[in-house]
Parts: sequence; structure tokens; C-alpha cells
Amino acid sequence: MIMSKGLFQLLPLIIICLVSCNKEETPPQNSDEQLLKTGTTENMLLITYDSVARACDKYLEGFTLDLNNDHVDDLKISGIMPVYYTTDWVADISIYCLNREVEILGYQAMDTIYTYTNSYYNDTNLYITNYYNCFQTHNSDSIIEINASFRARYFVYDELIDSEATFESDTIVLTKSSLYHPAPPDEGVHYATDEYNNNCYNFPIDEVMYLAFRIKDKLGWLRMSIYNGCIVTVYESAIQQ
Repeated sequence: MIMSKGLFQLLPLIIICLVSCNKEETPPQNSDEQLLKTGTTENMLLITYDSVARACDKYLEGFTLDLNNDHVDDLKISGIMPVYYTTDWVADISIYCLNREVEILGYQAMDTIYTYTNSYYNDTNLYITNYYNCFQTHNSDSIIEINASFRARYFVYDELIDSEATFESDTIVLTKSSLYHPAPPDEGVHYATDEYNNNCYNFPIDEVMYLAFRIKDKLGWLRMSIYNGCIVTVYESAIQQ
């Protein structure tokens, strides 16, 4: 069959039209599912708690939280106050992910432990204190160890939670007590003490904060506080529906 000159000239346009008409369109991503603001309740499953626990003078058995109302516990918060030898009266409080589907938003940290020694003599006794900190306090501080750990990130109201951030299902330390205890004295030392300032863990005391979590592909937030270093209160949580 002989194609007419006019039809031959239109052939490229016909091919372009056919290709563009058959090309599948990529649906736009729903950014609302990728980002969430703390405190948001619209299109969320909101759960209000009456959970207050004290670890001020004893072991805190804590409480469990079902964040998506599926009758399966997702988180547990518990702690203990080391009554003896504490220097700041802050309890050891941790949050535990109870199943692999729930994850806490946070970041990987490298805890560098510094140490320095202070001593003095009061005519009759020699006193030596070995200090251990997560932060360098003197130019002469020595590094004794570096440990990797996962930390939760803490949010205030109306901050953005990004689904592309780092989430992990883990046990996360929120606060840890600073301690001191007698150290084995060297020869000629009458009093020696080791003092551990556990300032690696930085949940803001006496403030209401938000933690971000994810269960499968749903983002959520948890509102809580730690008052007086030992009173844990969980107010509410919300997760995307």
C-alpha cells in the first residue's frame, strides 16, 4: 500500500500521541501520611491515659500501653530509684518496645565516657574522688570508653514527625541516676570515691514532652512527663487511622 505524502508527514505526531496516551501516570505521594505534627488529633486514634507511677523510693513496676487499641501491649515504662549513693535523686527510667512492630523515633549516639580525678588533704586524711561523665569538663580529662546506643528524640507540641527518620524497636533509657560509691583505696589513701554522672540520658525533667513512634506504616505520638526525676505520667497517645 502506498502511503500518501500528507499521511506520512502526520505519522510522527500520531506515534507521539499514542505513546503519551498509553503512558501510565505515577500517582502523587500522599505527603500527609509521610509527615505528622505532635499533638495532631484529626484522623487519629486518640487514647487518653490515667497512668501515673512513682519510682521515688522503690522499684517502679510501671505500666504497659496499647497504642493502637488492638489488645496487644506495645510499650512498657518502668524504672527504679537507687536510694543509696544517689547524688541527684533521678530514677533509672526506661521505655521498652514489647513487639517488633512498634518503633521509637530516635538517633544513634556514641557515648564517650570521660574521667578525671580530684584530691585534697586535710592535715590528717587524704581524699580522692574519681569522676566519670558523658561530657568533657576539663582539658585533662581522659577517655576511658566509647559506647554506641540508641536514643529517643524528644519533641515539643506542633513539631513535625517524618516517616523517613530513624525508628528502632529497642529498649531506650530515658533517665539514669548519678551515683557515687566507695572505691578501693590505694596505699596511703584514707578515703576514695567513684562518682558517676549519668548525663548521657537527657529526657527533660519537669517538662511535658512528646515521643514519636511508628507501628507498621502508621505514625503516632505519645505525650508524657517525668517530674521530680521520678514521677512518670503518660497523658495520651495518638496514631494515624
